[in-house]
Amino acid sequence: MASRMPSAPRPIPNGSASANIAPGRVGPGYMVSFFHLPSHIRIHAFDAHQLMERCKPIECFLSRSKPVRRSHPDSRRNGPGNRRKPRSGSGIKERPMKHSYSTRALTVLCLLAGLILAAPAALADDFELKGDPEAGKQPYQQQCASCHGNSGKGDGPAARAFNPPPASLLRDELSAEHLFLVTRDGGMAHGLAPTMPAFNRSLNEQQIHDVVAYLLSLRDE
Repeated sequence: MASRMPSAPRPIPNGSASANIAPGRVGPGYMVSFFHLPSHIRIHAFDAHQLMERCKPIECFLSRSKPVRRSHPDSRRNGPGNRRKPRSGSGIKERPMKHSYSTRALTVLCLLAGLILAAPAALADDFELKGDPEAGKQPYQQQCASCHGNSGKGDGPAARAFNPPPASLLRDELSAEHLFLVTRDGGMAHGLAPTMPAFNRSLNEQQIHDVVAYLLSLRDE
């Protein structure tokens, strides 16, 4: 009698409105989409690729260890009214099914979580502000002053329309790296207010460096 194998799970849909999705395939029947990750982590895509390669031996081991539910040969002749015990010494035991697919998915997700937690630390070690305060004044006035004010205190003409109001950018605890990431990726990507938009389309990275340098110069005034 042919063994009955569990059906493969359906692929997880990629659906996302973002244009910066970087999908990757992990084993047969699995699709992993990174649309929920902050965009600054996507610069470590090469780490994700290496991670997928390292997952292959684990996936192969788990796929080989999938148990098969086997029934006793005499159970086909045992009707509802004719229940008999299996013959002693047959050596065939019924084993419960294990969720091998769930184990594989959990293993991959744990490894991805480690990559996500390690990526911001790596970025923090490599970050270096390369901006010109004079060059950052004009883009700040055009893109940021309406909400954060000319002085960066969060008192711009449009500030009253937001709840919570725009943050003051003159606080010393806001590092240059933090200002750069939030300006580039938006507030939601870093657990802040979704009213802070991402400027990675209207400003290039050098312009964002210049804006951050200009903000830091306002603290000295």
